[in-house]
Amino acid sequence: MKLVLDFLLIAGFLLTAIIIIFLCKRKEKEVSHKILIVIFSWISLVFLSYYAYLHQIPFLFYVTFPFSNSIDVFIGPLFWLYVQGVSGTFRNGAKAILPHFAFPILYWIGITLPVLVGMLFDGYEISYLDHLFPYVLFTISYSLGYCLFTFFRLKHFQQLMKRQYSNLENKNLDWIKRLLLGTMLIMTISLITSVYETIVGDQGWDIDFLTVIPITFLVAYTGYYGISQSSVLLPDFLRASEHNEFSNRAAALKSKVLRYQYDIKDMENLEETLNQVMESKKPFLDENLTLTILARMLQVSDKKLSTLLNQNMGISFYDYINGYRVEEVKKTLLLPDSEKFTLLAIAYDCGFKSKSSFNRIFKKIEKRSPSEYRKSILPA
Repeated sequence: MKLVLDFLLIAGFLLTAIIIIFLCKRKEKEVSHKILIVIFSWISLVFLSYYAYLHQIPFLFYVTFPFSNSIDVFIGPLFWLYVQGVSGTFRNGAKAILPHFAFPILYWIGITLPVLVGMLFDGYEISYLDHLFPYVLFTISYSLGYCLFTFFRLKHFQQLMKRQYSNLENKNLDWIKRLLLGTMLIMTISLITSVYETIVGDQGWDIDFLTVIPITFLVAYTGYYGISQSSVLLPDFLRASEHNEFSNRAAALKSKVLRYQYDIKDMENLEETLNQVMESKKPFLDENLTLTILARMLQVSDKKLSTLLNQNMGISFYDYINGYRVEEVKKTLLLPDSEKFTLLAIAYDCGFKSKSSFNRIFKKIEKRSPSEYRKSILPA
């Protein structure tokens, strides 16, 4: 067992080191990348701390202990800031950042450092720590709550992206959702082991090694996707919408006001013009089509076109454009020479950017896969 743990700890540390090097070598570092550097640097110190404990290396253990002991309470707020950085909603400055880390810093000063002092000086006891230990479980729940809150905010932001982009392949944030789910799983394991130790007594760090395996795999997964992830650029009015809809409970009332922000007849004319442009010029064939590009073609503002689609027509830009793409695929499949081409080639010609998104969207609309649809229209 020790050999397996040794391998996982070394592998985890090397993976985090490689990720940190790649992130540091980027010429243009966005906020999200800087936060990732902090996260992976912290995780690397956790691996070192476990390794030092496993091999009884006192100096290394004492140096890294403050980071391994407090990662549970810091990781939630760090992921919160990371998602803000990726979504482009990060606000710099102490007033915006410190509130998220007020409790973690108090925990670090009031519990982590005193525990370290107690280990460094045998016989030095801090009496209040005995009374606080049951409440240490709150620290894991604290980060768990942050991760859950961040998860739902991310889902909301993904809905906003569908108002701007017709393809999301290079802006897919699902990997962050999986990262958050993985982190919550690890923290749940840590919470269970902490409760177990509270009931049966301190088992040392041996029981904490249960979290090493999922952390190693989580690091590998995050490293693969996280290094290349860039911020998602949204128009100002959508960023404002994200802020208002998320922070203001009166967002539903505001959306009703937006519905009548423009003259009804004017919006009806715009809808008619939009349909004509879609049929005649077929802008959806451009895989990089965005709301901004289409709005320019119609000579209207992004905000007005977004209001037409989301409020008047009740559909996102993403679903609207991909609906036309699916219809174009169906029309192409009816052509006499369509059998000469693969489904994927047809999909690319119709504006889709990847096989996975094509299959997913087509099946969502037609309730069957593209290949099943093709078979159904072939002559008997």
